[in-house]
Parts: sequence; C-alpha cells; structure tokens
Amino acid sequence: MNDAQMLTKAKQLLREKNKISQTLKVTAIGLLGIRAGTSFYFRSQELKTFGFGQKLVFPTKVTHTFDPNDWTMDIEVLI
Repeated sequence: MNDAQMLTKAKQLLREKNKISQTLKVTAIGLLGIRAGTSFYFRSQELKTFGFGQKLVFPTKVTHTFDPNDWTMDIEVLI
C-alpha cells in the first residue's frame, strides 16, 4: 500500500470505529448461558424511557456469585 491508500484506509476505519459507546451495569439472577462475549436480548421497563426497552447486547464482563441460597451475576454490557 502506498501512503495515499494507507491514509484512506485509516480514515475509513476511524469512521467505522470512532463511535460513542455507553456501558450499562446490571445485577441479575444467575444464568450459566450468560458469559462475556455471548449476545442476548436485554429487556427493561425502567430503561424504556431512555430507548433501551429491548436490545441485543454483548456483555464485556460477567461475574457470577454463588451463595448457598442465592445465585446472582453482575453484567457489564456495551450499548
């Protein structure tokens, strides 16, 4: 690639990747199928006013907590 092609490619990648992202952190009932990198549909009535009623999300961090009477998971997703 010459200099002009590399500059064009760099500008194209910036247009594709340079987007504002928001992170949402949720504590929920534990499910083994939810792991970082797996997608799932997130639905919330409380967040519907912000435009997040139902959305396909990709968790970036999931921590499962196993207690004798309770199983929860802390999920961090990019929206």
